[in-house]
Amino acid sequence: MSRSASAQLYPALQPAVPTSSRDLTPYPLIDPIAQRSLGGGIGIGGAIRGGKQFD
Repeated sequence: MSRSASAQLYPALQPAVPTSSRDLTPYPLIDPIAQRSLGGGIGIGGAIRGGKQFD
């Protein structure tokens, strides 16, 4: 049976059309601006706590 004859008998068995590739890069859990402000707050808090040890 030729390829065209099988395509006529089984129209659902056409060759798959290649799909475009997906972007699989991970997203950050917290947005970058929130990460910076949270990190700054932790750093400032640590500096204040460390400074109070010398009182």
